[in-house]
Amino acid sequence: MANLAEEICIAFSRGRPMLRATENWWPTRWEDVELDLSRMVYGSNRIDSAGNSLAITVRLCQDAFRDQVTSAGIGRTDPTFKEHWRYLRASRRSVSLNNICQSRCEILQHAYALSYMIDHVVLDRKPWSEELILETHRILQHCFDDSVEPGRYRTHKVVAECEKPDSHPMSNPLTSPELIPGYMANMVQHLNRDTTKADAGDLDPYTLAARYHNQFVSIRPFGDGNGRMARILLNCLLLRHAGHISDIGVEAEDRDQYVGITRPPVPVFAFDEQKVEVKTEAWDNQLGELLLNKERLSPARLHVER
Repeated sequence: MANLAEEICIAFSRGRPMLRATENWWPTRWEDVELDLSRMVYGSNRIDSAGNSLAITVRLCQDAFRDQVTSAGIGRTDPTFKEHWRYLRASRRSVSLNNICQSRCEILQHAYALSYMIDHVVLDRKPWSEELILETHRILQHCFDDSVEPGRYRTHKVVAECEKPDSHPMSNPLTSPELIPGYMANMVQHLNRDTTKADAGDLDPYTLAARYHNQFVSIRPFGDGNGRMARILLNCLLLRHAGHISDIGVEAEDRDQYVGITRPPVPVFAFDEQKVEVKTEAWDNQLGELLLNKERLSPARLHVER
Protein backbone atom coordinates (compact mmCIF):
# COMPACT_ATOMS: atom_id res chain seq x y z
CA MET A 1 0.00 0.00 0.00
CA ALA A 2 1.35 3.46 -0.89
CA ASN A 3 2.25 5.77 1.96
CA LEU A 4 0.32 8.96 2.71
CA ALA A 5 2.52 11.27 0.63
CA GLU A 6 2.38 8.86 -2.34
CA GLU A 7 -1.40 8.66 -2.03
CA ILE A 8 -1.60 12.46 -2.11
CA CYS A 9 0.55 12.67 -5.24
CA ILE A 10 -1.42 9.88 -6.93
CA ALA A 11 -4.74 11.58 -6.12
CA PHE A 12 -3.58 14.92 -7.46
CA SER A 13 -2.09 13.37 -10.60
CA ARG A 14 -5.46 11.76 -11.38
CA GLY A 15 -7.07 15.17 -11.51
CA ARG A 16 -8.89 15.34 -8.16
CA PRO A 17 -7.18 17.87 -8.27
CA MET A 18 -4.38 17.26 -10.81
CA LEU A 19 -0.62 17.30 -10.34
CA ARG A 20 1.03 19.08 -13.21
CA ALA A 21 4.40 20.69 -13.85
CA THR A 22 4.02 24.15 -15.35
CA GLU A 23 6.09 27.30 -15.45
CA ASN A 24 4.75 28.28 -12.03
CA TRP A 25 4.39 24.84 -10.44
CA TRP A 26 7.37 22.61 -9.82
CA PRO A 27 7.25 18.85 -10.40
CA THR A 28 6.47 17.39 -7.00
CA ARG A 29 7.93 14.21 -5.55
CA TRP A 30 6.17 12.40 -2.75
CA GLU A 31 9.33 12.80 -0.65
CA ASP A 32 8.86 16.58 -0.82
CA VAL A 33 5.22 16.26 0.20
CA GLU A 34 6.18 14.01 3.11
CA LEU A 35 8.79 16.52 4.27
CA ASP A 36 6.23 19.33 4.14
CA LEU A 37 3.77 17.25 6.17
CA SER A 38 6.50 16.52 8.72
CA ARG A 39 7.51 20.18 8.92
CA MET A 40 3.87 21.10 9.45
CA VAL A 41 3.70 18.72 12.44
CA TYR A 42 6.94 20.11 13.86
CA GLY A 43 5.89 23.74 13.45
CA SER A 44 2.41 23.19 14.85
CA ASN A 45 3.79 21.36 17.88
CA ARG A 46 6.44 24.02 18.41
CA ILE A 47 3.81 26.76 18.60
CA ASP A 48 2.26 24.86 21.52
CA SER A 49 5.60 23.91 23.15
CA ALA A 50 5.06 20.27 22.25
CA GLY A 51 6.96 17.61 20.32
CA ASN A 52 10.71 17.44 19.85
CA SER A 53 13.37 18.47 17.32
CA LEU A 54 12.76 18.75 13.59
CA ALA A 55 15.04 15.79 12.87
CA ILE A 56 13.24 13.56 15.36
CA THR A 57 9.86 14.79 14.10
CA VAL A 58 10.77 13.93 10.51
CA ARG A 59 11.88 10.41 11.48
CA LEU A 60 8.76 9.68 13.52
CA CYS A 61 6.46 11.22 10.91
CA GLN A 62 8.02 9.07 8.21
CA ASP A 63 7.05 5.99 10.22
CA ALA A 64 3.54 7.33 10.82
CA PHE A 65 2.91 8.44 7.23
CA ARG A 66 4.32 5.20 5.82
CA ASP A 67 2.08 3.15 8.10
CA GLN A 68 5.05 1.59 9.88
CA VAL A 69 4.67 0.44 13.47
CA THR A 70 6.64 2.61 15.87
CA SER A 71 6.51 3.34 19.58
CA ALA A 72 6.52 6.53 21.59
CA GLY A 73 8.58 4.70 24.18
CA ILE A 74 12.34 5.14 24.28
CA GLY A 75 15.06 3.92 26.63
CA ARG A 76 18.07 5.75 28.02
CA THR A 77 20.36 3.53 25.93
CA ASP A 78 18.68 4.54 22.67
CA PRO A 79 21.19 6.28 20.33
CA THR A 80 18.82 9.25 19.95
CA PHE A 81 18.07 9.67 23.66
CA LYS A 82 20.55 12.53 24.11
CA GLU A 83 19.14 14.28 21.05
CA HIS A 84 15.67 14.18 22.60
CA TRP A 85 17.05 15.34 25.94
CA ARG A 86 19.03 18.25 24.47
CA TYR A 87 16.02 19.58 22.56
CA LEU A 88 13.75 19.62 25.62
CA ARG A 89 16.47 21.28 27.68
CA ALA A 90 17.14 23.90 24.99
CA SER A 91 13.39 24.55 24.82
CA ARG A 92 13.35 25.13 28.60
CA ARG A 93 10.94 22.28 29.11
CA SER A 94 11.07 19.79 31.93
CA VAL A 95 13.42 16.93 31.09
CA SER A 96 12.70 13.37 32.20
CA LEU A 97 12.28 9.99 30.55
CA ASN A 98 8.49 10.38 30.79
CA ASN A 99 8.62 13.83 29.20
CA ILE A 100 10.80 12.55 26.36
CA CYS A 101 8.31 9.75 25.68
CA GLN A 102 5.49 12.29 25.89
CA SER A 103 7.21 14.50 23.30
CA ARG A 104 7.44 11.53 20.94
CA CYS A 105 3.77 10.72 21.51
CA GLU A 106 2.86 14.33 20.68
CA ILE A 107 4.62 13.96 17.33
CA LEU A 108 3.14 10.59 16.43
CA GLN A 109 -0.43 11.45 17.40
CA HIS A 110 -0.25 14.75 15.54
CA ALA A 111 0.90 12.85 12.43
CA TYR A 112 -1.83 10.22 12.83
CA ALA A 113 -4.52 12.89 13.30
CA LEU A 114 -3.32 14.82 10.25
CA SER A 115 -3.31 11.60 8.20
CA TYR A 116 -6.84 10.75 9.31
CA MET A 117 -8.30 14.09 8.26
CA ILE A 118 -6.35 14.13 4.97
CA ASP A 119 -7.65 10.65 4.16
CA HIS A 120 -11.23 11.77 4.63
CA VAL A 121 -11.48 15.29 3.23
CA VAL A 122 -8.59 15.42 0.73
CA LEU A 123 -8.18 11.91 -0.65
CA ASP A 124 -11.73 10.56 -0.26
CA ARG A 125 -13.38 13.98 -0.69
CA LYS A 126 -15.85 13.24 2.08
CA PRO A 127 -17.94 16.04 3.59
CA TRP A 128 -16.95 17.67 6.84
CA SER A 129 -18.74 16.43 9.94
CA GLU A 130 -18.62 16.81 13.69
CA GLU A 131 -17.83 13.10 13.92
CA LEU A 132 -14.73 13.64 11.76
CA ILE A 133 -13.56 16.53 13.94
CA LEU A 134 -14.20 14.62 17.17
CA GLU A 135 -12.37 11.52 15.95
CA THR A 136 -9.42 13.61 14.76
CA HIS A 137 -9.21 15.19 18.21
CA ARG A 138 -9.42 11.76 19.85
CA ILE A 139 -6.44 10.62 17.79
CA LEU A 140 -4.50 13.83 18.42
CA GLN A 141 -4.97 13.74 22.18
CA HIS A 142 -4.38 10.02 22.68
CA CYS A 143 -1.94 9.48 25.59
CA PHE A 144 -2.04 13.18 26.51
CA ASP A 145 -3.26 14.94 29.66
CA ASP A 146 -5.76 12.76 31.51
CA SER A 147 -7.74 15.84 32.53
CA VAL A 148 -8.92 16.29 28.92
CA GLU A 149 -11.21 13.66 27.44
CA PRO A 150 -10.10 13.08 23.84
CA GLY A 151 -12.80 13.36 21.21
CA ARG A 152 -15.32 15.17 23.39
CA TYR A 153 -16.26 18.82 23.58
CA ARG A 154 -15.19 20.61 26.73
CA THR A 155 -17.66 20.81 29.59
CA HIS A 156 -15.96 23.62 31.52
CA LYS A 157 -15.80 27.37 30.97
CA VAL A 158 -12.65 29.10 29.72
CA VAL A 159 -11.58 32.72 29.30
CA ALA A 160 -9.47 34.37 26.62
CA GLU A 161 -6.65 36.79 27.31
CA CYS A 162 -6.59 39.56 24.73
CA GLU A 163 -5.67 43.19 24.24
CA LYS A 164 -8.00 46.16 24.34
CA PRO A 165 -7.54 48.86 21.71
CA ASP A 166 -5.65 50.90 24.34
CA SER A 167 -3.29 47.92 24.86
CA HIS A 168 -4.57 47.03 28.33
CA PRO A 169 -4.93 43.27 28.86
CA MET A 170 -8.38 41.90 29.49
CA SER A 171 -10.05 38.55 30.04
CA ASN A 172 -13.32 37.48 28.49
CA PRO A 173 -15.23 34.22 28.70
CA LEU A 174 -15.43 32.18 25.54
CA THR A 175 -18.34 30.10 24.28
CA SER A 176 -20.21 28.46 27.13
CA PRO A 177 -19.81 24.66 27.00
CA GLU A 178 -23.53 24.01 26.59
CA LEU A 179 -23.51 26.05 23.37
CA ILE A 180 -20.49 24.37 21.78
CA PRO A 181 -22.40 21.55 19.99
CA GLY A 182 -24.68 24.10 18.32
CA TYR A 183 -21.77 26.32 17.33
CA MET A 184 -19.84 23.39 15.89
CA ALA A 185 -22.86 22.08 13.97
CA ASN A 186 -23.31 25.54 12.48
CA MET A 187 -19.62 25.82 11.61
CA VAL A 188 -19.60 22.42 9.89
CA GLN A 189 -22.72 23.30 7.89
CA HIS A 190 -21.13 26.50 6.60
CA LEU A 191 -17.78 24.78 6.07
CA ASN A 192 -19.39 22.23 3.75
CA ARG A 193 -21.14 25.01 1.86
CA ASP A 194 -17.90 26.97 1.44
CA THR A 195 -15.92 23.84 0.55
CA THR A 196 -18.31 23.29 -2.36
CA LYS A 197 -17.70 26.88 -3.46
CA ALA A 198 -13.93 26.44 -3.21
CA ASP A 199 -14.10 23.17 -5.18
CA ALA A 200 -15.81 25.12 -7.95
CA GLY A 201 -13.24 27.90 -7.79
CA ASP A 202 -15.74 30.41 -6.41
CA LEU A 203 -13.98 30.97 -3.08
CA ASP A 204 -10.32 31.79 -2.47
CA PRO A 205 -8.65 28.85 -0.63
CA TYR A 206 -6.59 31.13 1.63
CA THR A 207 -9.69 33.03 2.71
CA LEU A 208 -11.43 29.70 3.32
CA ALA A 209 -8.57 28.24 5.39
CA ALA A 210 -8.08 31.39 7.45
CA ARG A 211 -11.82 31.83 8.07
CA TYR A 212 -12.41 28.37 9.51
CA HIS A 213 -9.13 28.25 11.40
CA ASN A 214 -10.21 31.45 13.16
CA GLN A 215 -13.77 30.28 13.74
CA PHE A 216 -12.47 27.08 15.31
CA VAL A 217 -10.06 28.99 17.55
CA SER A 218 -12.83 31.41 18.56
CA ILE A 219 -15.16 28.58 19.61
CA ARG A 220 -12.35 26.64 21.30
CA PRO A 221 -14.48 23.49 21.51
CA PHE A 222 -12.00 21.25 23.33
CA GLY A 223 -10.27 21.33 26.67
CA ASP A 224 -6.87 21.09 24.98
CA GLY A 225 -5.42 20.75 21.49
CA ASN A 226 -7.51 23.50 19.89
CA GLY A 227 -4.55 25.20 18.22
CA ARG A 228 -3.21 22.00 16.72
CA MET A 229 -6.69 20.97 15.59
CA ALA A 230 -7.21 24.38 13.96
CA ARG A 231 -3.92 24.03 12.07
CA ILE A 232 -4.81 20.51 10.93
CA LEU A 233 -8.13 21.82 9.62
CA LEU A 234 -6.38 24.78 7.98
CA ASN A 235 -3.83 22.58 6.24
CA CYS A 236 -6.41 20.09 4.98
CA LEU A 237 -8.27 22.99 3.40
CA LEU A 238 -5.06 24.34 1.87
CA LEU A 239 -4.04 20.93 0.57
CA ARG A 240 -7.43 20.23 -0.98
CA HIS A 241 -7.96 23.66 -2.53
CA ALA A 242 -4.48 25.20 -2.95
CA GLY A 243 -2.32 22.11 -3.34
CA HIS A 244 0.18 22.65 -0.54
CA ILE A 245 0.88 22.45 3.18
CA SER A 246 1.78 25.45 5.34
CA ASP A 247 4.52 24.73 7.87
CA ILE A 248 3.70 27.66 10.15
CA GLY A 249 5.81 27.57 13.30
CA VAL A 250 9.02 26.13 11.91
CA GLU A 251 10.72 29.52 11.59
CA ALA A 252 10.68 31.92 14.53
CA GLU A 253 9.68 34.90 12.39
CA ASP A 254 6.51 33.42 10.92
CA ARG A 255 5.72 31.72 14.23
CA ASP A 256 5.72 35.10 15.97
CA GLN A 257 3.69 36.61 13.15
CA TYR A 258 1.14 33.78 13.33
CA VAL A 259 0.80 34.05 17.10
CA GLY A 260 0.35 37.81 16.80
CA ILE A 261 -2.29 37.44 14.12
CA THR A 262 -4.23 34.64 15.75
CA ARG A 263 -4.31 36.14 19.21
CA PRO A 264 -8.06 36.62 19.62
CA PRO A 265 -9.24 40.14 18.83
CA VAL A 266 -11.24 42.01 21.41
CA PRO A 267 -14.40 39.98 22.00
CA VAL A 268 -17.72 41.34 23.14
CA PHE A 269 -19.54 38.96 25.45
CA ALA A 270 -23.29 38.78 24.87
CA PHE A 271 -24.63 37.85 28.29
CA ASP A 272 -28.14 37.29 26.98
CA GLU A 273 -26.91 34.59 24.60
CA GLN A 274 -23.87 33.52 26.66
CA LYS A 275 -21.57 33.74 23.69
CA VAL A 276 -18.67 35.78 22.40
CA GLU A 277 -19.20 37.89 19.31
CA VAL A 278 -16.01 38.78 17.46
CA LYS A 279 -15.50 40.69 14.24
CA THR A 280 -12.85 38.61 12.48
CA GLU A 281 -12.70 39.94 8.91
CA ALA A 282 -9.37 41.74 9.44
CA TRP A 283 -8.13 38.73 11.42
CA ASP A 284 -9.02 36.43 8.50
CA ASN A 285 -7.33 38.70 5.97
CA GLN A 286 -4.08 38.88 7.93
CA LEU A 287 -3.86 35.11 8.34
CA GLY A 288 -4.80 34.56 4.69
CA GLU A 289 -1.99 36.89 3.62
CA LEU A 290 0.51 35.02 5.79
CA LEU A 291 -0.57 31.70 4.26
CA LEU A 292 -0.29 33.07 0.74
CA ASN A 293 3.19 34.45 1.39
CA LYS A 294 4.33 31.09 2.78
CA GLU A 295 2.86 29.27 -0.23
CA ARG A 296 5.36 31.02 -2.47
CA LEU A 297 8.18 29.39 -0.50
CA SER A 298 6.71 25.88 -0.37
CA PRO A 299 9.07 23.24 -1.82
CA ALA A 300 6.17 20.88 -2.63
CA ARG A 301 3.30 22.44 -4.54
CA LEU A 302 0.53 20.53 -6.26
CA HIS A 303 -1.35 22.27 -9.02
CA VAL A 304 -5.09 22.37 -8.39
CA GLU A 305 -7.00 22.07 -11.65
CA ARG A 306 -10.76 22.54 -11.82
